[in-house]
Amino acid sequence: MKINSVNLSPLTSLKELETINLKSNDLTEIDLTPLEECRKLKMIILADNHLGTVNLSPIARCQNLEALDLSQNELQTIDLSPLREFRRLTWLYLSGNKILHLDLTPLERCTRLQYVVLSDNNISRVNLSPLKTCKNLRYVLLEGNPMSMVDISSLFNAMQLEHLVIGDSTVVTAEAKLRHHDYFPRPIEERLDSITWV
Repeated sequence: MKINSVNLSPLTSLKELETINLKSNDLTEIDLTPLEECRKLKMIILADNHLGTVNLSPIARCQNLEALDLSQNELQTIDLSPLREFRRLTWLYLSGNKILHLDLTPLERCTRLQYVVLSDNNISRVNLSPLKTCKNLRYVLLEGNPMSMVDISSLFNAMQLEHLVIGDSTVVTAEAKLRHHDYFPRPIEERLDSITWV
């Protein structure tokens, strides 16, 4: 049975809470304020709902968070700034929304990030340079967005990279000096001939 509303207030006192999973419901809104003191939270899964907005500010102090899944909702925008100090964040799933603009700057300190999934949104331009510090990246998925161009220079140091998926019509660029690297992450090496060096 799917739920269309939820009150998280009873969770306020659960200081040891590690996982919130409300996947595959009919939620149109959610207030995360009751989670402010749940400092041991590791996973928040709100995928496959109808959320048009999610304010992440209440979880800014939940810095043990490892996974945030907001995929398959109706988000047009999402402010990632509350994640700025999330050093343990590993999985960020935002696919299947209606996001138009996305600022990845708050992820600069999320050096454990491995999965950044932004596919199937309405993003026409994204700056990946904040991911330069995320050397453990394994999956960066951007397909299904109306991007005419994307610069992947910041991913050349992600030696663990396994999958880099970008739409066929998107022009992929990178800084010319990177062309002379001795070693490339496999997904970048596979597309070296198609990169536009700038």
